[in-house]
This record gives sequence, C-alpha cells and structure tokens, in this order.
Amino acid sequence: MKNAFLSVLFIALLAISSFSQNKPPTPVIDDDDVVKISTNLIQVDVSVMDEDGKQVTDLKPEDFEIYEDNKKREISNFSYTFVTTPMKGKNDQAAARKQNQSEMMKNLPPMPNSLKPNQVRRTIALVVDDLGIAFAGSKFVKDSLKRFVNEQMQPNDLVAIIRASGGSGVFQQFTSDKRLLLASIDKIKPNLTKIDSFAPLTNASGLASNQKYEAQMNARYALGAIGAMNYLIKSMGQLPGRKTIILFSEGFMFREKPLRPNSSGRDDVETDFARIISADSEIRQIYSEIGGASKVLTESANRAGIVINTIDARGLTEPSANASDGTFEEGQTSSGFSRNAEAVNASVAARRERLFDSQSSLLYLAKETGGRAFFNNGFTTAIQKSIDDQNGYYLIGYQPDEETFDPEKRKFNKFEIRVKNRPNLTVRYRSGFFGITNDKLPVKTGATAGEELSQALFSPFDVNGIDLELTPIFSNAGKLGGNSVNALLHIKGEDLNFLQETNGTRKGQFEILAVTLDAGGKTIDRVAKAYSLNLNQENYQKLVAKGLVYMMNIPIKNPGAYQLKVAFRDINNGKIGSSSQFLDVPNVNKGRLYLSGILLQAFTPQELQMRMQKVNAVSNQTSEAFKIQSDTANRRFRRGTNLNFGYEIYGAKTNSNNEARLQSQVKLFSENQLIFESQKESILLRGEKHKSESLITLGNDLKPGYYFLQVLVTDESAKDKKQTATQWISFEVIN
Repeated sequence: MKNAFLSVLFIALLAISSFSQNKPPTPVIDDDDVVKISTNLIQVDVSVMDEDGKQVTDLKPEDFEIYEDNKKREISNFSYTFVTTPMKGKNDQAAARKQNQSEMMKNLPPMPNSLKPNQVRRTIALVVDDLGIAFAGSKFVKDSLKRFVNEQMQPNDLVAIIRASGGSGVFQQFTSDKRLLLASIDKIKPNLTKIDSFAPLTNASGLASNQKYEAQMNARYALGAIGAMNYLIKSMGQLPGRKTIILFSEGFMFREKPLRPNSSGRDDVETDFARIISADSEIRQIYSEIGGASKVLTESANRAGIVINTIDARGLTEPSANASDGTFEEGQTSSGFSRNAEAVNASVAARRERLFDSQSSLLYLAKETGGRAFFNNGFTTAIQKSIDDQNGYYLIGYQPDEETFDPEKRKFNKFEIRVKNRPNLTVRYRSGFFGITNDKLPVKTGATAGEELSQALFSPFDVNGIDLELTPIFSNAGKLGGNSVNALLHIKGEDLNFLQETNGTRKGQFEILAVTLDAGGKTIDRVAKAYSLNLNQENYQKLVAKGLVYMMNIPIKNPGAYQLKVAFRDINNGKIGSSSQFLDVPNVNKGRLYLSGILLQAFTPQELQMRMQKVNAVSNQTSEAFKIQSDTANRRFRRGTNLNFGYEIYGAKTNSNNEARLQSQVKLFSENQLIFESQKESILLRGEKHKSESLITLGNDLKPGYYFLQVLVTDESAKDKKQTATQWISFEVIN
C-alpha cells in the first residue's frame, strides 16, 4: 500500500466517559502445585458432587476421612479452591449460551485473548483418538467440539484440540483464540480404515479369526493415542493449576480382567477376551505393553495435576446384529435361507463383551486420575459435565510415614477418601501414587540458550522478558504475485542492551526464531537468524525511544488458518520475549469480497492539519512507508491522536466503467463492549487497485487500555447477501 491514504476520509470524535460497573469477585487459582508428593506432605485434589451432579463446596476437614493403603491418615492441610463461579442452573446456562450466540457473536469481532499464567482459570485439552474412532462417529465428535468452543468456552480458558494422529506439532496449539481452535477442529479426519465400530459378526467368538493380527492393530492404535497423550501431559505439566483432559475414544483392550462399566463400576470380570489373552503368550505380551503404557500415563497425569475424563465416541451404542453381518446359512425357507438364531445370539453376546472390554480402558483412565467416564451419553452434555468439575476442588494433605517411600518396596500407595455420614455424595479422587517423591524423579536441567528460545516460542503464554508486538499483514498481488504476508515485529527499545564500543558506538546482538504453523500444527515455514547492530549515539537514542521494527515476509501460498509464533532473544542480557498471532489467509479467487490487513498511521492534531493543508507534507514515499510500518508495528497511541487506517479490497464487483460501489462502517470495541459505531458511508472505487482509508480521532476521555478497531465493507452490487468483508486490528491507548 505505497500510496498514502487517499480515497475516503471521515472523522469521528470519540469522547467516551468512564463508568463503573458492579462486577462479581474474580476467583483466584493457587499458583502452587495441585498434587504434591514429598516426604513431609502428600497432597491430592478431590471433587465432591451431590445427587444432582453439583459440586459441594462447604465441607470441612472433619467431614473427610483419607486412607493410604487402608491406614487412616490425619489431615494436616485443607482448602477449597474456586476456579470459576458456576452457573446456578440449566436455565442460566441456556441463557448464557443464547447470549453468546446472539449478541456477543453478532457484535464482536473475533478478538484473541492473550492470557498470562495467573489469568488462566481452566486448562482443557480435548483429545480426539482419530486413530481408533470409526468413520461414523467422527462427524458427531467434530460437531460437539465446535459447540463447546462457540458456546461453552469462557474468556479465561486455555484450550487445545489434540488429534492422536497429529504428531508433535499439534501440541503447540494451547490457546484462548477460538478461531485457531475451530480451524484445528476442521483438520480432524476420520480413520477410513475403520468404517464401523465393530467387526462383522463371526459364528464362534467375539474376536476376529486372526486374533494376533487384531491384537497388533489394537496395539498400534492404542499406543499411538497413549503416546500422544503422554506428550501432551508433559506440556500440560508446565501449566498452572488443575488441568483437564477430555478424551474422545472408542477405547482399547489391555486388561485380562476388565472393569465393567455397566456393573456397579469397579468389579473385575473375566470375558472371552480375557481368556484368550491368558491362553496365548504372544497376544498376552502385546496387550501387556498397552497396559504398562496406560499405567505410566495415569501416573504422569496424577503427578502433573491432570484429570482425565473419557467419552465413548460411539455415543449411544447397542451392539446388535445388522444386515452387514451376513450370519445366514442355507436352509429350507421359501427364500432359500434361514437365520441361525443360536449363532447370531452367541455372536451378539460376544460383540457386547467386546464393547465392555473396550470401554474398560476408558473407565480405567478416568478412575485412576479422579475423572469421569461417559458411556451412552450425549457428547455436549458429557463435555459440560467434564468441565464443570473444573469449577473448584478440595486440596487435602497429610504427612506420610517412612513406609510410604520404602525404596525396597517401591510400592503403589492406594488412596481411599470418604465423606463421613454423607452416603448420597460422590467423591472423586486419584487412585494413588508410586512410592517415589517428586524430587527423585528425573529432571532435565541446564537448558541451552537455543533451547530456552525454543521453549519460549512454543509456550502457550507470551514470554515478557522483552516487550514484543507482532502484526501480520495479509495482502494479495493478483495472479502474478499471489498471496503475501508481511509480519511486523516491534521490539521495545528500553528492553534491549547495547554495549558501549571503544569507538563510541553501541552494539546489540540478537537472535530470532519464528515458525508458521497450519491449523493442524504442521510447520509451514521456519526462520532462525542471529543479528548484530552497531549504532551511533544519536540513532541509539532514537531506538531506545521508538523501538526496533523487524519485518518478515512469510511465504504462504495456500489459503487457510495459520498461527505465527516469534521468539526474540537479546544475547547481551539474555532476556527473551515471545508473541503469537492467528492469521487467516483467504481464497481471493472464489469471487467473494475480502480485505487485506489494516495499516495504521498516527498524527497529532498539528500534523494532521499540516497534512490536510499540504504544508510540510512527508517528502517522499520511502519515509512515509517507514512511518506506516513503524506505527502499525508499535500500535501504541496517545489520547487525542488522529488514527489513519488503510486497507485494500479484493473481489469487489465492478461495472462497465471499472467502478465499484461499496459501503463501509467502523466499530471500536473495548473489554468486549462496543463503544463506537460509525454511520455507514458509501464509497466509490475506481481502477484495478481498490484501496480505502479512514480516520478516527481517539478522544481525550478514552481510558488507557487495549482497543479493537473493526472495519466492515459491503458490496452493494453483489447479489449474495453475504458479500460483506470484515477486518480488524488491535491497539493500545496510553496517557
């Protein structure tokens, strides 16, 4: 956008008076570890529910009994942590969802919420075992995840959508940005090798004829899902507070005596599957590997303060016979065939046992970590109940004895926690822990400078050792140039350390690491560079005052949703800063209306007056382009500033005179509230390059803080009512 903003000009004075609101108190999370395992304190988190499934929050230490290996322990530490304020009832929840869908979704642009660790209220990972989910269940899972993001997710939630088949890249996607989460959900694909949840019925056993092959395939899918969750747990262990994993899966088999979900819940039973495992040593070894991996998974989750909730992705399931089973034999009926009822009944019974066997693993993962397992349940309801458990929890601690950590025994210490004289209450807690303290676990230490930079890059939180502002700007150069994304990085000058050289100059040394990820977590582009910068005293003082602007060109050919992550390190002082931004690259060839990214240029009232009178105007395009770059990258403006913003328009319908008639509107938001809305303005664009600009004045009464500027452009000549494009940019108002 080389030409300075020329097309449309309107000025809207914003004079917003401050006002106060009565807000409910914000709950606070304890920064300490939730689960503690040491020689002087064992601490575990506990949830208590009443008969209606609501959390009980008013219990006292004397209401609880805690046992370790059947030995009663005296409670020494006790507290209840409120994470969020729960809705009072179903009507309140429905009203909140309705408001979220109507007013908020209608009026607000898709604003990201960059959370700090102490702002996170709930950390939720929704894991889709797409390796083991049949084709039919994939769509229902995706629909439920979208409903969660659009209706149930709260502003201070930190969420990830994880695919078991997605590889390590997907674990970089913990975010509070709904756009990135919805794009990740769209990446979930069904396992086309598994069309149905059950193999065709056989005439003898619930297992397929090639039992060893089935065992190997089951192990492949199971170990893939468990491995993905183990990697996830390592990442989540670094996040604050109590965390939740919600696993969508059809389960996997590994126990010789599986837990029966349809019984009282915890009784061990023997099935055909269990007998076959016992009879074949090679098959037993395969399933033993899955069982061992599951135990490691639950132990890691418990020590990291993670609760695993499981949802059977088959939904409401009735493992009865169907037309694809082909259990017919030649007979004497008029049609020439008769159903062998005895064989069918035996096969259906075996299929039912297979269902229970596979659900056993889901029950096990939930039971061991204090979570819940949902079978024959609506997905949306199951997700809501799972995250409701994050509203709060008790922390109960006691002092262990020497036998707990006996190095010769290395035993598993089993918990039992009760609420006295309240049989109607349900108590959920972790099953126990192995007798080794956290400080004896292997810990990786001494990260190199490169590792520290990489850790900052993939952290779900911005690292603030150095203040960074990242602004990606999308544009399209037509058939010849295609899509172009320029990322502007503003580095606060006061945070940088320039060493004094003998010749009087100042020398700074920096490292930058940047990656572009698609919605599935795949790395599209990676930049790793080191720079040194020598400045004379005058230029050094300018840099300290105005900061350093770094521009990167990102080669993105295909349309889609992306995430850009950047980490910057000052070698001289070792400080690190990081930032990330969502980037939506549209398909401009589909004949729809699109807007480029927004460029900003700030003027004082005096500068604006001289500009309009063409007095002392910017002497050349190079210096003006530099100012636009600097202002767009910095995005910090004082009250009273005249803020010029410009953008390009793609896909506008033109008449025979190569003219496009459009309407534009500007909105300004602060703290999720619409504080300014301009009148709709008719604009006329001529020529091939459609550029537009506008001007607003940031009123002197604006409160310091972050604001979101939204531009809406409508093509009046388009027949499609949806021919409205929107773009937005955030900025900070300072005193």
